[in-house]
Order: sequence, then C-alpha cells, then structure tokens
Amino acid sequence: MLKIISIIIMLFMFSNLAFAETQEWIDKKYDFTKAKKIFLLYQVEPSLLNGITEKESLEIVEDKLFKKLDNKLKSKGYNIIIREKFELNTDENNLEVTSNDKSLKDNIDLMVKIELQDYRVGSSYKEGYSYSVPITTYETVYTPNGAVTVPVTKNQIHNVQGGYFPTVFVKVRFDLIDVNNNEIIWSRIDNRSRTNSDEFDNSKTKDVFSRIIKSFSNDLLKKVETEKELED
Repeated sequence: MLKIISIIIMLFMFSNLAFAETQEWIDKKYDFTKAKKIFLLYQVEPSLLNGITEKESLEIVEDKLFKKLDNKLKSKGYNIIIREKFELNTDENNLEVTSNDKSLKDNIDLMVKIELQDYRVGSSYKEGYSYSVPITTYETVYTPNGAVTVPVTKNQIHNVQGGYFPTVFVKVRFDLIDVNNNEIIWSRIDNRSRTNSDEFDNSKTKDVFSRIIKSFSNDLLKKVETEKELED
C-alpha cells in the first residue's frame, strides 16, 4: 500500500513538468497508397544553426524516421529518400521544386518536409506547492494489562519551493506535399517543452526532439500501412 501511495505522490510531483501543443490538418481525400516514392527533406531554422544542432537532430531524423520507414515499407514497394539540404522557392504559396531538381521532382510522389523551428534550453517559472505523505510509526501504549505497541499513521507535510527552472523548448513543423499536384496534404506543428525542476529530471533538447519525430513517424507509418491494408 505504501508503495502505491509513493507512486501516486511521484506522479503528482511531476504532473506539471511537460507541455505539448499540436496543430494539425490532414486532407482526408488523399490516397497514401499512391505515394510509392517518398522524399524526406530536413531543414533547420537558420538562427539555430551552430554546427551541432543540425547534425545532432539530423541523426535523430535518420534513425527515428528514415530508417524506420525504409525498414517497414521497402519490402512493400516503397522507395524512401532523405536529404538535409534542398533549395525550395521561398514564396510560401509556391511549393514547386526548383528547376535544378526537376529530375528529382519527376521521381518522387510525396515530399515530407521537416523543419526544426525551436531547439533550446531556456527557463520557466513553476509555482511552489505542498504535498503530504502518510508515515506509519509505532508507539507504546500502556494499558491495565501492560504495554502494547500500536501502529500510528500521521501525515508528513513536504513543501516544494517555486521558482525559475531550466526548461527545454522544441518546435517542429511537418508538411507533406503531393508533388504531382503541388498541394499540401498534411501539416502538423508539434510544440513541446519540459521543465527540469529537480535532480530526477535531466531532459535534453535531443530527448524531446526524438519523441516528436518518433510520434510523427508512427502516425505516418500507420497512415500508409492502414490504407495499404484497405487497398489489398
């Protein structure tokens, strides 16, 4: 019983450490089974480039997204390509591939554009709070028949001080583009933060980024495989 209570207390203590907000739109009419050739384009917001962030995050994209899709879909006739640098027109209303990469455009069906927009450690304020833990002690009670030892349960109050704590901020945008029709068929903005408020939590930017990529990878794979099963 005490073990269960301890677990509940720990969950309460860490319940306000993480924040996640996702915006998403999917074209429900798009047929993912026709996207046999998938091109992954990974980009990093220029202000985040420092020679480390782009390399560290690219390794995660390759491991959690590219390799996973390639392993799962290659045997089913899909071809997955990845590139970390790829010149696109800057006009947000024109998603066409530049003329220099026309040959690439002719050989892909779906472009998955992944853009890292935030990747840093800042700080955030967390309110202080109190919680109680039931503590059982044993006391001696004297009765007419002699001394008896009995269990006594009391609540022990713990106060956690508020303040500013190191916080990881990561934001990633995903745009899936039907290259043949030059149309966005799926957009997602995944914005997450995690506060390291004590010695038990030491989350890093790459940890949060990895979870974001893994979540998208699972959803994309599920979308492709589900529609493939319906087609079969």
